[in-house]
Amino acid sequence: MILLLPYKILKGQTQDSNSYFLCHRLRLYGHLVTRISIVGDCEFAIAAEVKSLSARHSMVLTTGGIGPTHDDVTFAGVARAFGQPLVEHPELLSLCQQFFGPSMPGSPHLKLACVPATATLNYGHDPTTGDRLPFPVVSVGNVFVFPGIPALLERSFEGLEHLFRNGSQTISTELYLVSDEVSVAGVLSEAQAAFTDLVSIGSYPDWQSNYHRVKVTVDGLSKYHVEHAKRWIVERLPSAAFIKLETRPELVAEERVYALAEKDSELGGRVREALNIINATLSQHLLSELSLAFNGGKDCTALLHLLHAALCRKFPTKKKSLLCLYVRQPESFPELEKFIEQTCHRYAVKLRVLEGGLLESLAEFRNSNPTVRAVLMGTRATDPSGRNLQEMAPTDPDWPQFMRINPLLNWSYEDVWAFLRSLHVPYCVLYDRGYTSLGNRRDTERNPALRYKKPEGIWSYRPAYTLQQSDQERTSRKERP
Repeated sequence: MILLLPYKILKGQTQDSNSYFLCHRLRLYGHLVTRISIVGDCEFAIAAEVKSLSARHSMVLTTGGIGPTHDDVTFAGVARAFGQPLVEHPELLSLCQQFFGPSMPGSPHLKLACVPATATLNYGHDPTTGDRLPFPVVSVGNVFVFPGIPALLERSFEGLEHLFRNGSQTISTELYLVSDEVSVAGVLSEAQAAFTDLVSIGSYPDWQSNYHRVKVTVDGLSKYHVEHAKRWIVERLPSAAFIKLETRPELVAEERVYALAEKDSELGGRVREALNIINATLSQHLLSELSLAFNGGKDCTALLHLLHAALCRKFPTKKKSLLCLYVRQPESFPELEKFIEQTCHRYAVKLRVLEGGLLESLAEFRNSNPTVRAVLMGTRATDPSGRNLQEMAPTDPDWPQFMRINPLLNWSYEDVWAFLRSLHVPYCVLYDRGYTSLGNRRDTERNPALRYKKPEGIWSYRPAYTLQQSDQERTSRKERP
């Protein structure tokens, strides 16, 4: 199995998600993708690659290059690979006319109807409704030509999954380790040797994860062999090397957060209190009247997860679209920016980014979002701005008028970390590097209280959640002049 990707990826103009999607799905269907090839927008180069690959592999999937512009030459390249002319397919011509309307000769979209002479039109079906998809995937021999737009490719592939099922489905399991890869490499090598040709064992270090250092995968076509190999590995490594990780905590947020709230513990009480404030806010305001102040810090990350859980319970069947406000500081940490982007994607929230002073940014936000009446904030009473706040308090008279909602006001530093860590909620990786309070690169440094010397004599920093004296939380923040 081969994937042929468009040249735009090499030019840095397109971020590749198609290969991940296809490799993942094809592996589930028992196919082994042995090569991914990226070819330029050249008919002759595509033809040479397709001709060579299709002769040596069971199936070739191409993506992209089938649009109406001059650089869309995949159909021409495939036709040349099989020694065929491009012809105007009457069925595709009819579809183009239905979609674009009557066409004059030479109209750019007519190029979409020109395919290799022996092309087959493969119509998929919507997995949800069963309806036939309006556009087909063209194939010639063992070459399938998919669109390059990720949403279209995924929809097309899902509609034609029956063509790619290999009769056997790959069984896969994962192990998450807090140990580094070097310490487990020997056991994994022995495991692969012991189960040669029965399973495939993979090791993937992750330096960005808050909870594990290595993900180990065990793949095979037999559930028995996969489980046997997994047990073999587990029995040969110390139990402390493993973590039972919730990899998609946002999907089980409602269940896990409300279960935590029912516990007779100090943290359970804090969670109950916060949920009561959030639910009272949701009963008083429409979702369009609310926003969450989100800057990627630990407190607002905990609040976002709480709010997400409450929204899932209040609107179990309704798509929820929360608006988040981020006032970006100058010289922001790149790690923080990346985390904010990932988090907004994870929780499917809309992010409004403003730059400049807080007062001016809030005024701009007020003007551009007139329906917003209340802003949920991750402020705690121990914060410099939280000492005199209440759970619900309007902004000062000389500030843009919002109701400030503070569900975490009575939470401690330890409460925030206990909540995040117990539910495996992802947080900014800077906290694992010794930062305990995040501002920008000018006013933030690692907390000296977390500094320690490793056995080999190298100085390093412990993670923020190990800080013993919570009153030292902000000692890593420099005073602004």
